[in-house]
Amino acid sequence: MGNVGKRSLWALIVLVAVLAAAAAAGGADDSDAAVTNGNINDTGGAGIGTWSYDDSTNYLTLTFTSSVQPAALDGFTHASDTVRVIVKGNNLNISTALTALSVPPSADLLYQGDIPQITNCAGGVWTYDVSEKTITLTRTSSGTWYGLYNAYTSSSAHTMWYDMFFKGDVEKAVIDGYQTAGRYIFNDFKGLKTVESSSMKDFDREMFQYTSVKNISFTNLVTLNADRLNGLESLETVNLPSATAVNDRAFSGCKSLTAPCSAILSESGTVLS
Repeated sequence: MGNVGKRSLWALIVLVAVLAAAAAAGGADDSDAAVTNGNINDTGGAGIGTWSYDDSTNYLTLTFTSSVQPAALDGFTHASDTVRVIVKGNNLNISTALTALSVPPSADLLYQGDIPQITNCAGGVWTYDVSEKTITLTRTSSGTWYGLYNAYTSSSAHTMWYDMFFKGDVEKAVIDGYQTAGRYIFNDFKGLKTVESSSMKDFDREMFQYTSVKNISFTNLVTLNADRLNGLESLETVNLPSATAVNDRAFSGCKSLTAPCSAILSESGTVLS
């Protein structure tokens, strides 16, 4: 074989080797990228749910089948890249377990669950942001139902947040898309200070029972019906910029409401300056 032939053969061998190495490397990358979900295991190795990871957002979603502390995430290799963890189906505080799984403590920790759709009441999603101490109630169902149901008169309500670890920690609630709310929605949210909504038009007079709410802002509410804020002794500020009428005893017993402003109406319907 001449020199030209030998050089051609060596060039071919080198090319094949390079292509093989590239294929191997590419295969490894593709395999790693394809691992976007797996099982959640407890300390005994039993499956207690599934995890999924979104490479585009660096969000990790943990969907539990029971309220158990996680000990391992099978096949999960993105712990250090995770910027947000969304927990579903677990009412325990799993912060310590996530640290043990090498998820950065700087990652946002959110708990999420469904708000069931029942007769005359709209379905939705609730989300609790641990670091912000804020729960958001978002209406997702379409149709003519716009309300949140009476939390303690419906058996399905007990699947929401009544047994969640964070009830006493919540300081702020945001209501998005719902126009009405029933009684006891925030039952035992003893640390609740602020409630905001740009969609609420009316609510049950016992919506804020067993809370210590201080600030309420309902920017779309036109009429504050009778007794709606009756007896809220800790209430300090109310923002109702769209309100044109207030009915009987709306602010009765609100001992801490000391500085009326243009957003607060007297019970006769006159705007106080």
